[in-house]
Order: sequence, then structure tokens, then C-alpha cells
Amino acid sequence: MIIAVSVAALAVLGIALHIFFMRKLQLQCPDEWERLGSPNPFLPNDPQTSWRLTKYVMSGAFETLPDRGVVRVGRILQYSSGRGCAVGLCASH
Repeated sequence: MIIAVSVAALAVLGIALHIFFMRKLQLQCPDEWERLGSPNPFLPNDPQTSWRLTKYVMSGAFETLPDRGVVRVGRILQYSSGRGCAVGLCASH
């Protein structure tokens, strides 16, 4: 029970962080946001845009952005995405 609640809490936190990152990217680095396909933080994106955003975060491509706040949130999202996947895999076994 505790593991299920922990995984659910991590999922909610991850979703909130993802939305925050996309919104910050849209406001602070609009050219980069458009280059990524103008991802919508609230509605499902098409598979190509979703994959492009996933690769962008997981590869650390945001590190070259001039806005340090976006970079900081991107690092947290990158770390938490990897950690969240690891927790999800461990909890499912």
C-alpha cells in the first residue's frame, strides 16, 4: 500500500514538473518551444511532438538555453524522469 501511494505521489509530482517545465520553456524560450512542436502542457500531444520532447529532456538538450531557470527545471525534470522510471520498474516486480 505504501509503495502504491509513493508511486502515485511521484507520478503526480512528475506531471506537475513536466507542465511547469513546458510552460516555463514557452514563456522564457519561445523559439525553442516552437522548434519542439509547441507542446501543449495540458492536452495530449501527437506522438512525434511527445517523442521530440522526451528526447529533448532526457538528452539534456535544454542545457544550451540562455535562461538558467529553464535549465534548472529541465535538470530536475530529467533527473526525476529517470528516477521515476527506475522506481516504477522496481515497484512492478
